[in-house]
Amino acid sequence: MNKAIFFSKSTLAALIFCYGMAQAAQVSITVLDKNDKPLEDIVVYVTGDNLMENYEGKEVAVYQEDKKFTPYITVRTPKDTLVFENKDTISHHVFTVLSKELDFRLKRNERVDDQDIPRLGDALLGCNIHDWMAGYVFTVDTPLHSKTNDAGKAIIATPDAGEYTATIWHPQLDKADQSTSLSFNVSNTKALTFKLTNKMDDIPTQDSEELFDFLDDY
Repeated sequence: MNKAIFFSKSTLAALIFCYGMAQAAQVSITVLDKNDKPLEDIVVYVTGDNLMENYEGKEVAVYQEDKKFTPYITVRTPKDTLVFENKDTISHHVFTVLSKELDFRLKRNERVDDQDIPRLGDALLGCNIHDWMAGYVFTVDTPLHSKTNDAGKAIIATPDAGEYTATIWHPQLDKADQSTSLSFNVSNTKALTFKLTNKMDDIPTQDSEELFDFLDDY
């Protein structure tokens, strides 16, 4: 005689969650330099049809901390709410270099909500008070994005089927548009590797010079 098996609500929910995770499609993307060294903090994103259709957006924060933009690269979509939060005990004056999207002052421990950069691509951030500060907001038309870890890898959840394009970007990539792309089919591709043929330029250290130390009180 068959015996019925009963699960508690919490157990059943866990089983459903694990089943969903097992069924979810994903692609592992690795970025290597020309000497096969893994590259960290490279933006990775996947584009395709209708990816933004049901995406509702989220809050994405850029911090000013220790007189630096943190993170150095912030990735967002046009549906995301962009906020800036000054965690320093001094003021900053944030602006977008070579464009007019952002230009505002942040007092110590102040937060500015609902900023926007209404275009795709990169926007270089600067500070009118501390000119060594530099950072980027990179806007992509897809919620499927990440950055590589210290092993040069990023895992991106994808739809179950279809043709898509994976792109990597970094402001210090030695290419005309600082990016490169690969097309792939989700059904038969579980991993992609980008190997750079050119070197990466040096990343700014955002370190103050002694000449500007007097600005610490501002």
